[in-house]
Amino acid sequence: MKSTANKMARKAMMYAATALISISAAPHLAHAQAATPHYQFNIPAENLVTALKAFALTSGQQFAYDSNALANIQSHALQGNLTVDAALSDMLEGTGLNAEPLPGGVIKIGAEPAPASVARPHAIAEADTGTEQIVVVARKKAEVAARTPLAVSAMTGADMKRKGVNTFDDLAMIAPNVVVDRGNGQQGVNIAMRGVQDNKQGLTQTPGVAVILDGVQQLDTRALVIPFFDVDHIEVLRGPQGTLYGAASPGGVVNVLSKRPTFDFGGLADMEFGNFNTKRANLVLNTPLTDKLALRVALNSNDRDGYIIQAKEVDGHGSANLGADGSAKLNDEHDYSGRVSLLYKPSEDTSWLIQATGQHSYGAGYGTILYDTLIAHAEGGEKQRTAPSSPITPSSNDNVYTLNNDFNTRLGGIDLQVLTGVSHVTYDDILIDNGGIIPPGGPGWIWVPYYGHNTTYSSELRLHNAQPSKLDWVVGASFLKLDSDSLTASMAAPCLNTVEGACSAGDAGDLNPSADQGPVNTASTTYITRQSASLYGTLQYHLSDTLELTAGGRVSADKISQHAFTYKFITYGSTGGFGEAGSTFYGDPCNFTNLKTDLCSGTAGYQSAGYADAEAGSYGDSELKQTYSASKFTWKLGIDWKPNPSTMLYGNISTGYKPGGFNAPTGFVDTPCCYTAENLVAYEVGYKGRPTSWLWLDSDLYYYAYDDMQVVSTIEIGNANFASVTINTPTTIYGMENQATFTPTHNDSITVSLNYLHATFNELQSGGNAGNPVVDWSDHVMDKAPTTTASLSWRHRWDLANGGNIVFNAATQYTATYYLNVISNSQTYRQAPFTRSGLDLTYTAPNGRLTVQAYVKNIEDKVQETFYQGNPFQPGNGNVGISTPRQFGVRLGTTF
Repeated sequence: MKSTANKMARKAMMYAATALISISAAPHLAHAQAATPHYQFNIPAENLVTALKAFALTSGQQFAYDSNALANIQSHALQGNLTVDAALSDMLEGTGLNAEPLPGGVIKIGAEPAPASVARPHAIAEADTGTEQIVVVARKKAEVAARTPLAVSAMTGADMKRKGVNTFDDLAMIAPNVVVDRGNGQQGVNIAMRGVQDNKQGLTQTPGVAVILDGVQQLDTRALVIPFFDVDHIEVLRGPQGTLYGAASPGGVVNVLSKRPTFDFGGLADMEFGNFNTKRANLVLNTPLTDKLALRVALNSNDRDGYIIQAKEVDGHGSANLGADGSAKLNDEHDYSGRVSLLYKPSEDTSWLIQATGQHSYGAGYGTILYDTLIAHAEGGEKQRTAPSSPITPSSNDNVYTLNNDFNTRLGGIDLQVLTGVSHVTYDDILIDNGGIIPPGGPGWIWVPYYGHNTTYSSELRLHNAQPSKLDWVVGASFLKLDSDSLTASMAAPCLNTVEGACSAGDAGDLNPSADQGPVNTASTTYITRQSASLYGTLQYHLSDTLELTAGGRVSADKISQHAFTYKFITYGSTGGFGEAGSTFYGDPCNFTNLKTDLCSGTAGYQSAGYADAEAGSYGDSELKQTYSASKFTWKLGIDWKPNPSTMLYGNISTGYKPGGFNAPTGFVDTPCCYTAENLVAYEVGYKGRPTSWLWLDSDLYYYAYDDMQVVSTIEIGNANFASVTINTPTTIYGMENQATFTPTHNDSITVSLNYLHATFNELQSGGNAGNPVVDWSDHVMDKAPTTTASLSWRHRWDLANGGNIVFNAATQYTATYYLNVISNSQTYRQAPFTRSGLDLTYTAPNGRLTVQAYVKNIEDKVQETFYQGNPFQPGNGNVGISTPRQFGVRLGTTF
């Protein structure tokens, strides 16, 4: 039955693709064969950047330029029925600028010819008025996003700042079918793309979406808590990218590129003030040191109070065991970042870029609310984001340091690029779980100290042909290594009666009133090493000026090893507050604050041999050594047709791969060690083009045959003990993404998107934890995979008499129902359909040196669940991670 349904779905996709190609291509067939077209221009003498956008609106031609370099240049008036070449010649006469064709039909406007190897993007004037298309490096070479035969969304750093895209949490504002969450707070940022996601249980499991920061892949997603600052642009590639980006990209790739130094003196400063006591500031200075050496320094400060409020009583949950009202507000942002970039350019063909980045963040850290609170206050507002206050003070103290090298040179007809990077992450956090266990006296508490440091080493050598030819090629080799050393503990409070200062067996706050001891707790020290080595290559063969074939392959070898020590210990009623001096642990009376030192030094002696109710061998200390290795060949085939400079149709068959691994230590001797690799084959067709001068379309259809997807499940391990482990299951994913941009006037732009996603498990049985029945998840919708998303935005610009302008933006985004599946607990939770809307109004001074903006995000002031940590004992009383509430403020910026 399922096979028949899948066949019907594939047929429907093929019919839709055929219709898409036919409808899109028809208007262009005759045009492709026509003589050089003429256009009726009527552009007044004005700022050249504005004039080029009007030129693009009239002709559909795309331009690459440095907007800062052109900001103060005045164009000539342009009128008449002219070709593109003739019109450009008239417009640029006397400006000292020239027009140079680039690959993909783009024309570069500049004072000198562009180097044949374009390492970083320029702004691109497109006919969507106000949205600058950019040159991306999605295929490991520079090309215009609109002419790249992939499902890729890109946004400039300026637009990111205007729209409030401050961190990776905001990626959904850039690309469709993207959901981001912080999980349980321990594993950094989790990104889901078209239903493909991390489900990370630790660093031994590979991410489902690769993140590249300035050319260096980040295996440790805790490095992604760093805010965006001084960004040139960001690219979001949807669909498997295994050929060029390797094992961690079955869902897609997020590529972030910082601004490089230039040989012009300048800089910028901006500040932002908003609700939740928001204060953000950026300062950038760029200066040439010599005619071959340039320096860029960027500083960022990001300060915001948390939006999850802690209260002593929340919707009936509360007792004297809880902390006081006004405890630290959770989900705050307090961080400082800086980057120093040094560019050495001895010639046009050779450059060496060194970038050093550092970031420190601190505060109360990530937090959650109770699920029933979210539901009870669906109308939104402060009550919806209120959590029971904790007797334990949460905290975060994290640091991220990176050092990147990017060397480029030309060897005859070959361009050579060498990328190396080191990323070091340290963290010393205390997380709280306020709903994992609900005792009679009120919410239970699990204290989760999380301490460690991870270092990632990356290197890549890349070669490609320097000049466009009949056969373009890229070959490369890469090596990636991660070393991790961490301590984590999951510790339930034996008694919450911290107000009275003492407790004994049977107290209302005792999590185990029938015995003299509390629950069994776990602490683990884990040492992880993982590495990946690969060789890759792609060929692009131009059958004609309009038709191109692509073929590529990659051989990857992956190895993961871990050495873990797990300690089980039992908490008693204590004479001191939980986690304070006087707390007693079975087998070793010591203050829990010493646990980190004891475990890290190997001197801890927590034993449980005297625990009468424990099955022999089920509890106590354990040591685990595991190694996993695998190799895989991934490949891609593609075809794209560009009948004219403003139209492209493409089709791709690509494969994705994510290595298997082993499960995190549980302390149970019968826990299965391993799970197998994921394998994905994706079929995709798409269209990018301009059927008319006032309409831009970007559409794609995709179908994934996804075998052995890795999901977290629960299995029984003897004597009614259960453990969460990773297993493999087949899934089916297909969908369609559409975006249309209308430019009815020179000053107006309307963008509409409509996206459909079908993502289900084919066969999956899981659950049975704590008496819950085993559930058949077959045909169930996958995690964080809304069937429909849509967006609508309008942008209008008023040109002022003094040469300045005012720009107004209004946008709303609709997301249909999606589910948060807690497969290990036989539970699924529904997020109802919702909208998130925003407005901003920006004034730009005549010379472009000053901007003032007022903004509001999430006008509805409702939060949505992004993560659910189920409670196996009382479904519905678990923890919920939530999105941001309404934010508003002003931004002030200046350039010099």
